[in-house]
Amino acid sequence: MNYAIAIPTYNAGSLFENVLQSISEQDTQPSQLLVIDSGSTDDTVKISEAFNTQVVKIYNRDFDHGGTRNKCVSLLKNEVTHVVFLTQDAVLASKQSISMLLKAFDDPKVAVAYGRQLPAKNASKIAEHSRLFNYPAQSKYENIENYSDKPGIKAIFSSNSYAAYDRCIFETLEEFKSPSIMSEDLLFAAKSLLAGYSVCYQAEATVYHSHNYTLKQHFRRYFDTGYSHYVNRKVLSNFKTAEKEGWKYIVSELNFLFLSGHIFSALLYVPLLTVIRYLAFKVGYYANYWPQKINVRLSMNKQFWTCHGNPKKPR
Repeated sequence: MNYAIAIPTYNAGSLFENVLQSISEQDTQPSQLLVIDSGSTDDTVKISEAFNTQVVKIYNRDFDHGGTRNKCVSLLKNEVTHVVFLTQDAVLASKQSISMLLKAFDDPKVAVAYGRQLPAKNASKIAEHSRLFNYPAQSKYENIENYSDKPGIKAIFSSNSYAAYDRCIFETLEEFKSPSIMSEDLLFAAKSLLAGYSVCYQAEATVYHSHNYTLKQHFRRYFDTGYSHYVNRKVLSNFKTAEKEGWKYIVSELNFLFLSGHIFSALLYVPLLTVIRYLAFKVGYYANYWPQKINVRLSMNKQFWTCHGNPKKPR
């Protein structure tokens, strides 16, 4: 299999060297390693060049979660059949991480495969639970034929922090949506299922990746999630709402913290965090009603608003 690795970067920091080192130690090497950097002011480009990567520079204002990754694909060599996307803070956990991820494409119906994200060594208990809940130890294949009713939202869960795509199918389905504030991976998974392809979760393919978000960062991320769900409500209407999964997540989170001895976090922090997530999602869902300057302040992806602005308010 001829594959490439593509990594969007911006001020990746010293951890990025570990990311590239983990790639260099894989038992199967990419025919192309592409870094697309959106105006880093640290040593990101210098570190990339030390590992003989192909570096493409774009302006920070031009970064887009969907569009920038589409640009990566357009820059791939003709012979590349599959592309693996990583984020700048995702460190491959074993020498077989990539080969195990690509094994999913032994099934020609697989459009996208994503791997298991393990909590980083410095992960908080909240971040650790997030990884354990969303990335279990069992692999699975999702296909629309498996459902007699609407699939749940988990059927289209995916993450471009560590995911691979069949290039032919990717181009056939017209790439990631752009512009995209976030969730370009989930939306492509939805499009894949609706077109009759499969989405594979490869639990044996592992990477270290987690975030210790503050309450403010949680709010901003869920604000962006809410807006993404509003903008893409037509596609997402083909799947059951996330509310049931949300309650499962909260119960699991409380149980995990109780069992690990973090009683204070379970009794006080999680209820506060739950309220913040819910409010942020709702505020983001109705973001078209707020002035752009408010959305810029509330969003994690500020350049999205400054570059694309608010569309017309919904009727």
